[in-house]
Amino acid sequence: IIKNLKKSNIPVNEEEEQIRKLKEAAEIIINDVKKKDYNITEYPAADKFFDCLEEYIPTSLFKFLWLLVTPDKAVKVDWNKKIIAIAHSIVSAMLPRSIISPLQLGFGVTLYYRFGSKDLIEILSSLGFCSSYKDVLLFQASAINVQIEPAMSACFGQFAFDNADHVCTLDGSNTFHCMGGIQIVISYNAVQHQKIPKLNKLPKSQTFVSKSTVTIKYFTKHPEKNFGDLHFEKLEGCDLTGKKYIQNIKLSAVDFLWLYSKFANIEKSTGWNHFMEEITKAEPFEKNKVICLPFTCAPPSNVDTVYTSLLLAYSKAKASNFKNVYVTFDLPLYIKALEVTMTANDDRLKNVKPILGGFHLLMSYMGAIGHIMDGSGIKEIVTLIYAENSIKYILNGHVFARALRAHVQIHAALAHSVLSMINCTEDEKELMTSLQEKIGNANISSDLNDPSYAAILQKFNDKLQELSADENPTNKLWVQYFQMVTLIKRFIEAVRCTSWDDYLKCIIQMLSIFHAARHNLYAKCAHLYVQEMLQLNVDEHLQYISHFSVRRTDKFYCAIFSDQAIETSLMKVFKDPGRGLTHGRGTTEADTAKWILSMPVFLDIFQSCQDYCKVAVFGTSEQHKSDMHDDGGVTRVKRDNADFNKINAWLNDNSPFRTTNQLVSLGTGVIGDNKVNCFKAFEVGTEAVQRVFGHKISDIKVGRKYRVQPLSIMTSKIKINDKDVPIDPTLLFQRMCLVKKDDVELKNFFQYELAPYPLSIFDENGMRKNVKSDFYDTFTTCGKTFTCKYFLCYRWRVFTS
Repeated sequence: IIKNLKKSNIPVNEEEEQIRKLKEAAEIIINDVKKKDYNITEYPAADKFFDCLEEYIPTSLFKFLWLLVTPDKAVKVDWNKKIIAIAHSIVSAMLPRSIISPLQLGFGVTLYYRFGSKDLIEILSSLGFCSSYKDVLLFQASAINVQIEPAMSACFGQFAFDNADHVCTLDGSNTFHCMGGIQIVISYNAVQHQKIPKLNKLPKSQTFVSKSTVTIKYFTKHPEKNFGDLHFEKLEGCDLTGKKYIQNIKLSAVDFLWLYSKFANIEKSTGWNHFMEEITKAEPFEKNKVICLPFTCAPPSNVDTVYTSLLLAYSKAKASNFKNVYVTFDLPLYIKALEVTMTANDDRLKNVKPILGGFHLLMSYMGAIGHIMDGSGIKEIVTLIYAENSIKYILNGHVFARALRAHVQIHAALAHSVLSMINCTEDEKELMTSLQEKIGNANISSDLNDPSYAAILQKFNDKLQELSADENPTNKLWVQYFQMVTLIKRFIEAVRCTSWDDYLKCIIQMLSIFHAARHNLYAKCAHLYVQEMLQLNVDEHLQYISHFSVRRTDKFYCAIFSDQAIETSLMKVFKDPGRGLTHGRGTTEADTAKWILSMPVFLDIFQSCQDYCKVAVFGTSEQHKSDMHDDGGVTRVKRDNADFNKINAWLNDNSPFRTTNQLVSLGTGVIGDNKVNCFKAFEVGTEAVQRVFGHKISDIKVGRKYRVQPLSIMTSKIKINDKDVPIDPTLLFQRMCLVKKDDVELKNFFQYELAPYPLSIFDENGMRKNVKSDFYDTFTTCGKTFTCKYFLCYRWRVFTS
């Protein structure tokens, strides 16, 4: 007491007093931190990592930091997350062995999943911002070690498989070929993760291989079943001859309203996708959960691999109590899966239904349109808005987003031309204007069913029928193109809105175009797929019919194809420079095992981190960073409107609707002869579709007479057996180089006509550009001297001797 009394009487300066108070505050906080009971034997569930982070922080520490960070700030709510993050860093630094900070570990896992960089994690860990790289690996091993099937309650699911390849190795050897798969569960909240027990020691990577290995099962065919005996059945609605393709393929009421907005008031018109989102944003929906399945390390095209994948889907479905199993493949895996399920000597596959991927089907359909319209002037139109080198891939349908945007823009410009020919009354114009003003502010579904609105739409369809007269083949070709693009948009609408009947109807109507463009594989497989789906009992398969498309974001109009879902959720990630295996992590068995087994947990933590921070920057498109689609952004709208005006101006100068009885190319002015029948694609294709009804698969051989000839045959053709055949000289040369056995065989190839023009002098646009002086050197010197007088006429000099 005397000692303390003496200390109290000793005068102290202000600085020492402040230090004493800080020490007292620090002792209070330290004691409160040590009193906290932290669980270090297990990790939180993957989807709960960023929940209840305040529970890890003592009240004294939180209040101290709150006062420290927000003394003079009017709004203090926005600082809550920053204070929590600082507090977790402080507590983790104070008790590195006595706490597992979900925030710090979750941030480390997010960095590892997105970038896969040890150095980045170690730098931030040394500054106290996240867990160490070793802690992240230990968590990964613990998550893999548990391998508990996620609990699912009252849910429905489907599966999708696709080939995963990596061939860009250092020496070209040890390439990676396997079958990857996903399980799609609805609803999103049906999947419930468990807490993860923590391992005490990091195991060797090789120990994970056995957990990710799918043992190959060998397919045994039933001796009495033959896939070739399967018959093509008659399909209703495939007859599109005459003007039925206009009557049966109609614009939706919503799509027509968007087209009219591009015609009446382009400045207020947004992109097609954004417009559709605004119209349907009040519709109810359920979000899907995507779970990655183990790789099947075998050649994907092997029938045993397909059989193993089907059994894997069956086992997962059985564990989740799914009665029927729906498995999506794209071509050519779909046809093998269909053959396996129909001829297998295995009762487990009787409820397995192979599904044909709609995304790749749509890409092939776009390529079919590109073939039919080749030489018509469509290339010149697309060149207005895209670089010339990309046009080939756009018209082939290989670059989906660009191809869709190009077709939608041309579709809108053609609609503008048709609408300018229609006389609407003032009442009809007022109705259309009022509907446009309601978009986004009110539900206009009832207005779109109004008889007055239907009358305007009927006027549009009547004008299309008038323009498609047989005596005007140029008009008919572009009306036909308009209807083919309308079918694309109806198909996408059916998927976005999960409309099963419209989805199948669109595929049936696509069959004639597949046949006309001689896309034989899709023509056959799409036919088989539709007839199999039409046989499904609606009551038994109602869950699939109601949820066949996949929604991964919180919007109604965002559903995608199931084969598109595996491309975006697995294959895109597989080859991502940061998240994937092919750029740094490696494709060994151990690397692949760790990556695929930890992905479900890592993906949930990755998503939770973005949701907690309310920031989506890690490889997420702008569409998913905000509630607005890309097509609704200010910059995108300006660009789309500018491109629309370019196309519209070009079509005004080169009208597709002209009074002529000849088929004329809008781009080159070339006139087609009687062999060019691309304007009859629906009629020719319908004849081919009807020809296969009732026949066996093994007996069907589609001849060349059912392939329409495009306008390009007039400028790019060679004769084969006295028949004109359109060819791509570059593609033909590449194929010759691949199949030739030796130079002697290549020499024999060159005995035939292989190009429609000398490639060294001309390209498809005309004479190649050369140095004029080199061209002058080819002339021989004339010995005789001439006295010439000349005059200048425009760009040409005319000489007279």
